Amino acid sequence: MNKFFRPFRKLMLRDSVIGFCTATLWLLRDGSAWQDYLTGGLTGLCFLLLHEWGHLFGAARKQAVVHPAPLWGPFLFDADSQANNREQFLSLSVWGFYVTGLMLLAFLAFMPWDQTAGRVAWYAALTLSTLTVVIEFPIAWRVYRHGSIPPVEIYRNALRAKN
Repeated sequence: MNKFFRPFRKLMLRDSVIGFCTATLWLLRDGSAWQDYLTGGLTGLCFLLLHEWGHLFGAARKQAVVHPAPLWGPFLFDADSQANNREQFLSLSVWGFYVTGLMLLAFLAFMPWDQTAGRVAWYAALTLSTLTVVIEFPIAWRVYRHGSIPPVEIYRNALRAKN
């Protein structure tokens, strides 16, 4: 395993288990409403996690400084806004957007629209994509246009505020 990804082994295991459980639910669903909502919701969670792994891949490509997130959160890392340069930050950002776009295309092409699980997964993916455009894109655009990286740490700031 690449040295960059070593600190993320626990998160990789967590997300692999979530992905395996989601795939298993898709295969074993019996058509019950609770199972369809659970399957669709977990598929939406997988969408979010793949988006985050896209960001991490972009960070790895430019050796950005990132710190692993706690296992209990939906995000994989905190990007160090002070230690990263513009190129590192933009690579991190763009790869998250790229993976999101590919996932939307895959959902459009393969999601079973006639099933509740498929519709729930699609609505989750659409909601998460909208949040990406509304929250993340303006930050990346600002960095692209002006070069300064705003504080984007989530967990480190929350931990500092607690102490």
